Amino acid sequence: MMRYIAVTPYNARESLGWVMRNLTGFSGRNSGVVEQLTSPHIFNEQVARRYKVAVIGDILPMRKNRLALDAQLEEFIGDSDYLIGDFEGTITEKKSALWPIAFDQRHDIAIVEDLARIFPPDKTYLSVSNNHTGDFKEEEFSSSVGILKSAGFNVFGWDDAPYADINNDLRVVAGTMWSNRAFTEVLPIDKAKSRIKSGAYNILFPHMGYELELYPRQEMAMLAKNMADSFDGVIANHPHCPQPVTSYQTGCCNRIIAYSLGDFCCSLRLKTMQYGLVIKMEIGQDLTGKWMIGKAWWRYTECVPSSRGHFSIRPVSGRDNPFIGKEPISE
Repeated sequence: MMRYIAVTPYNARESLGWVMRNLTGFSGRNSGVVEQLTSPHIFNEQVARRYKVAVIGDILPMRKNRLALDAQLEEFIGDSDYLIGDFEGTITEKKSALWPIAFDQRHDIAIVEDLARIFPPDKTYLSVSNNHTGDFKEEEFSSSVGILKSAGFNVFGWDDAPYADINNDLRVVAGTMWSNRAFTEVLPIDKAKSRIKSGAYNILFPHMGYELELYPRQEMAMLAKNMADSFDGVIANHPHCPQPVTSYQTGCCNRIIAYSLGDFCCSLRLKTMQYGLVIKMEIGQDLTGKWMIGKAWWRYTECVPSSRGHFSIRPVSGRDNPFIGKEPISE
C-alpha cells in the first residue's frame, strides 16, 4: 500500500520505518556493529603517496539557492588531485507527477556553476548511480548527463558508463542497491565486481544502506566487507547522514570502508538533511608495488544558509559534532 501512496525504493515495512525516521530524526540502532575510526588514520605504513583523492557525499538539489564552500573546507580539499561525488537528481525543468507522492530530485542549472567553483570540473568525477537516477524519463536523464559533461565534468554510473578511469592507476566503480523507479539505466551493485581493473587502485562508490540511520545494519556491514575483499576501498552513500569510517583487514593490507558520507549539500532546512562527511585519502604503492591507501583525513560538515538565497558548506567538529557519540575529531 505504501508504494501506492509515496514513491520509495523499499517494501512496505521499510517504507514505514523511513517515514518514522523522517518524523522523529536519526536512528541510533546498530551502534555496535562496526568500529568507528577517528581522523586522521594511517591505514597502511610505508605507502609512497602518488595521489590525493577527496570524496564527498550526496549532492542534492539547492532549489534556486546558490552554494559555496567555507574557506576551511576549501583549504582541506584544495590540495587534492581529484574529487569524487554522488550527483543525486536530474537537471531538468520538468515537474513530478502529483500522485503517488514522489520525492523526485530536480536540480537547477546553477548547480553546474557552483560545483565548478568548488573544484575543477576536469578533475571532478560525478556518479549518477543512485535511487533517483530514474526520477524522470531517459531523455531527461541523458540531457542532464550531457549538461554536466559539456561543463567539463566526468560523469559515470549507468549502463554505458559503469565506471570512470581517473587515470591509468585509479578506477572508481558505481552501483546502487536502490531505485525509486524501474529504469533501464540503473546500475545494480551486484555487477560491480566485474568492473575491477587489474593492477590499479579500485574504489567502489556505491549507493547502499538505509536512510537516516547513524550506523550500518549487520547485513550492510557484511555486504561492504564482501565488496572490500575485492575492491581496494568502499566509500558509500544513501543514508543522508554520516556513518562510521572503518578499516577492513585483508591478507595483504588494510582497506577503507566508509559506510555513508551523508549529504554534501541540500537546501532543505531539516536537521536530518544537512550533515555530511568529506574524506581525503592518500593512495600509493607499497614496497612490493601494490596499490593501497596510506593516510586519510575526514571532516564532518553541515550545509546551512549563509545569506538570503545562499548556502555554505562548513566543517563541524568537537562538541558540535552531532554524530557517533559526539566524540572529538582529532587533527
